[in-house]
Amino acid sequence: MEVKGANTVQFITPSGFSLTVRETNGDDDEIMSKAKNSNDGSAVNKLASAIIVDSDLETKTFTPDQIRLWKNKDKYYSLFKARILTHGPEMEFIHECMNKDCRKENAYIEDLAKYDRGFSKPLEELPEGEKPFKYQITAYPNGKALSRE
Repeated sequence: MEVKGANTVQFITPSGFSLTVRETNGDDDEIMSKAKNSNDGSAVNKLASAIIVDSDLETKTFTPDQIRLWKNKDKYYSLFKARILTHGPEMEFIHECMNKDCRKENAYIEDLAKYDRGFSKPLEELPEGEKPFKYQITAYPNGKALSRE
């Protein structure tokens, strides 16, 4: 689906559904920065509701209350895909070493793409000898089920 003025990406969720999300914008940043949304835990559901623009389900877009019932991996994978679409696959951050002998800040760049195995093909179809990254996001073993079981 095309969203006027926004890039989109279509993908398969860990539960096996197809979703399309758009890149995030200033309105989305406002959702995440509102203290009320942080305090009541609704920020993630509101953000996912705002960025999901299409699906292969009967419902094409979703309310925050509907997303609240989703499985966690599906919800967070949607945000993960939008983050990569908006900012690219590299995340830069600074971390202070907490070791008493170290106590210095170190700059890191993490490639988020290695966490994204993609769910368009089964794990068994990886090229021979290729193993998935240990911390890759994994599919749900029971397949398609939108809400928590």
